[in-house]
Amino acid sequence: MVQEDNDVHASTPFDDNIDDLKEIGVSLIETPINRRGMNPVKDFGLLITYFKMIKKVKHLVESTKL
Repeated sequence: MVQEDNDVHASTPFDDNIDDLKEIGVSLIETPINRRGMNPVKDFGLLITYFKMIKKVKHLVESTKL
């Protein structure tokens, strides 16, 4: 998708593997995730974070197309 001149955004916890994504032009959004979590309240909070993130990225993409 990056090679086709598309904006690519990825939500990920930052670790040692993000350098490869940066090199190919992916816009990264740091998202702390508890991979072993079983707390539904925290999971719901993460879902809300994703909705806000999508809304923000969508706005950024739409404003660059003008």
